[in-house]
Amino acid sequence: MADVEGVNVELQEVAEESALDKIISSMMWATLLLLIAYLVQKFLMPSENKTQVRTITIKKVPPQDMTIETLSRYDGRHGLGICLALKGTIFDVTSKPQFYGPGGGYSLFAGRECSRALAKSSFESEDIESRELDDLDVDEKEALERWFETFSGKYPLVGKLIEAGGEGTKPATTEKDENETKEEENKEEEEKKEEENKEEEK
Repeated sequence: MADVEGVNVELQEVAEESALDKIISSMMWATLLLLIAYLVQKFLMPSENKTQVRTITIKKVPPQDMTIETLSRYDGRHGLGICLALKGTIFDVTSKPQFYGPGGGYSLFAGRECSRALAKSSFESEDIESRELDDLDVDEKEALERWFETFSGKYPLVGKLIEAGGEGTKPATTEKDENETKEEENKEEEEKKEEENKEEEK
């Protein structure tokens, strides 16, 4: 009889240990799952506190001609907007502060006439500060033309770059510009001749 009771006690202890092991195992799994869920939420799901959307009001730069000195104030640091000049034409790039604003990849060009630097794909201060274009080679002139077309189609035109005395700067010319100018002059001459012929016929 004592043997039977001893066996029963042992069986009961084994059952209790097994139940305790199951509880501990379940608690460990539950803790592990909670930890995984926390890590997923922290690193993979955006937090409302961290992703507060800032409303940025972009002021459009009013149409105007500028001197180099005036243009230099439109570098994104004075609350006036961001402008740059290309071939003597000023563009408003305020809509892309991530590129042209302070700290942006192209911020060196903000508030400057950057034809030479863009034509040469240069970030060197000597090219950014220089307005000399006569020594550009054919490839650089073509690159400048492509940049100008890109800016013309993408950003609002503000005005022209002018000298301090008020006269407009001579815009950088490419071979394409010169050909277009000649075509326009020829067209004007032809129209003038046609008008003269019509008057003679009358």
